[in-house]
Amino acid sequence: LPLFSDTNKPPGTVPMYSVLGWSFSPGAMHHKYFKLALTLSFLIWGHGERPIRTLYCAVFLIFLSALLYTQGNLIKDRIIFRPDFFEAVYFSVVTFTTVGYGDITPIGFTKFMAVVELFCSVFIVPIFVVGLSRKYLRI
Repeated sequence: LPLFSDTNKPPGTVPMYSVLGWSFSPGAMHHKYFKLALTLSFLIWGHGERPIRTLYCAVFLIFLSALLYTQGNLIKDRIIFRPDFFEAVYFSVVTFTTVGYGDITPIGFTKFMAVVELFCSVFIVPIFVVGLSRKYLRI
């Protein structure tokens, strides 16, 4: 199977493409991604009209990350330990807010989880600020 091929269609028809045996038209794929983006936009910040949803997403992400941190190991004072829920929430808040005190260091899977949490926070915090400013400044 070719990775990507243009199936030759007569002129005037919608071009069809084949990716690893799956056929689709460009408009159909664009529509699916557009619908997914609109759904995420509505859930995360209500298309800019409900910034409180972004705050809820942030709190949800912090607690979800904390639950995942309790399943892994962290380093504190050069000692590897499994954090309890409150230590994990502390580490999650410090990671989400990008403070990074350095008193607790992730290792293994928790290092990957910290990167994912940090990457999400880089997008969620500005979305909250933009949504809040749009709501009160009516831009």
